[in-house]
Amino acid sequence: MRRLAPILAVVLAAAFPVSAAFAAPSPLPMSTAAMPACPENDPVVWVNTSSNVYHAIGTPYFGRTKQGKYLCTSEAVKAGAHAAKGEKAAVTPTTPEPTPAPATSSKKRKKAAATPAASAAPEMQR
Repeated sequence: MRRLAPILAVVLAAAFPVSAAFAAPSPLPMSTAAMPACPENDPVVWVNTSSNVYHAIGTPYFGRTKQGKYLCTSEAVKAGAHAAKGEKAAVTPTTPEPTPAPATSSKKRKKAAATPAASAAPEMQR
């Protein structure tokens, strides 16, 4: 029986090759041609059109359900879709924050704090 085990293993391997179903899934969908160009703060999501659930990039169902389409997150939310349960929701689109005014140097701030009336009486600064 011990002599037949290696032979049996070779015969079974030849008769039943490993199918593609056991192969590791690719991280991204096969076709990215239909993906819209979304802004950086509004990432692309896969919307399952039969359940109205969206999946973010890097999640198991991104681009893998039978019915669906790629949309920007804001478009998916406008269409009534919601993030999948148990998945981290995609970044919701926000308006960019205004850039703050450039800060003055610490010397100028210290001088202004020490002499609050400096602008009213410039001749007294000597």
